[in-house]
Amino acid sequence: MFQAFTILDVITDIMILLIPIYWTSKLQMSRKRKVGVCAIFLLGAVYVGSLRPLICAFAHQYIVLWVLELLAS
Repeated sequence: MFQAFTILDVITDIMILLIPIYWTSKLQMSRKRKVGVCAIFLLGAVYVGSLRPLICAFAHQYIVLWVLELLAS
């Protein structure tokens, strides 16, 4: 079950990443500037991707503590 959510999440992330790159390719600017704009989007994707394990670890810890609290009461 969780693997299906993970796969859908990754597909959604890739689609969200590709949308601005597609529209950047349609802009009327030099190729050098287009590559620079796409690099900024990719840099943002790397930053968000590096935070994902931290967020998932925090969420997992919170869920485990919540379940333990429910079981204790």
